[in-house]
Amino acid sequence: MDFPWKDQATLVRITAGQSFDGYAGEILFEGTLLAMARKVRDMKRDQRKGLRISLPDRHVRPNSFQDEALSSLIEAMPFAAR
Repeated sequence: MDFPWKDQATLVRITAGQSFDGYAGEILFEGTLLAMARKVRDMKRDQRKGLRISLPDRHVRPNSFQDEALSSLIEAMPFAAR
């Protein structure tokens, strides 16, 4: 899959009592998808719980990454970006 690394993305943390549906949650960072993937990659595994990267301006899939999709995104980062 060719990820839209240059598209604008938002890194959100969903807190207890909220869900990934809608726009509930705390916005942690905004920037390119690549920059958000780097931030998640640099976090410890226990800090990644409840995170989602969204591409708010993208109207086709993929438009968000969470759980296993987020892990797959990190693994798919371009080699030069690691």
